[in-house]
Amino acid sequence: MNQVIERLKYEFSKGTSLIKLIYLNGGVFLFVSVLYLLLNLFDIDNSFVYKYFSLHADGVEFITKPWTILTYSVLHSGIGHLFFNMILLYFSGQIFMQYLNEKQLISIYILGVVVGGLFFVLGVNLFPLFSSPVPSYTLIGASAGAMAVLISIASYIPNYSVRLFIVGNVKLWHLALFFVFLDVLNFSRGNEGGHISHLGGAFIGYIYGKQLRKNNDIGSWLNNIVDAFIAYLDKEKTPFKKVYKNEKTPRDDYDYNFNKTKEAEQVDVILGKISKSGYESLSAKEKEFLFKTGKK
Repeated sequence: MNQVIERLKYEFSKGTSLIKLIYLNGGVFLFVSVLYLLLNLFDIDNSFVYKYFSLHADGVEFITKPWTILTYSVLHSGIGHLFFNMILLYFSGQIFMQYLNEKQLISIYILGVVVGGLFFVLGVNLFPLFSSPVPSYTLIGASAGAMAVLISIASYIPNYSVRLFIVGNVKLWHLALFFVFLDVLNFSRGNEGGHISHLGGAFIGYIYGKQLRKNNDIGSWLNNIVDAFIAYLDKEKTPFKKVYKNEKTPRDDYDYNFNKTKEAEQVDVILGKISKSGYESLSAKEKEFLFKTGKK
């Protein structure tokens, strides 16, 4: 078990931003599933997870819990919901990183999540289609972020060809259009709020990709925020160490005194030799030693 955990930690730390996003979603799903199991075993109410971390269409709930515009995206209703979103994210993210960088992937993913969430809140409150009380509508899942990644890269390189099983080669923008069409087609067949959020992610993804084709990165400001946050975390991880220059230890003092004593003894021997036989009686080595000692 420890080997599995260590392997997962290694893959997460060394993986790309795409892999980190997938690990994050999978890790939260696993944590919430285990938490639900434990709470159910002890007959404890587990509704607080969705109450405090899913996105509510009710204006008061949304304003008082602003973090839910992000946290809703890492919650999933089941393994099928998670699997489909991660497959879509991985597929589109792999193509994305062939042409763009990891920071841009994170930017459009977050933008897709945020804009998809705003589309959901506004749509539920504005359209008569949502006849049930507004507070009853909540949103979870990474679909809006995954859709934003897919549509952004499809609008950036629309003629990119992908090979699908049975179907064969398909242009990327045709595939992206198919996913959008599915959301529109299923709009009145349940999960209307989810489909609105998908369209919100597709909307910002389309704008993002089109702007990148004009060399205008509308998510660069988000990159700066992410960079500043990472730099802050790195700073917090590194403890402050006070460094003293030329700091002496007791051993240093001992060695210094020992050397000085030995040097003084050698000087005395040489001076005694000079007094008896004169300077010329010294060897070249003794003369050099006396010269160096006299310069100190």
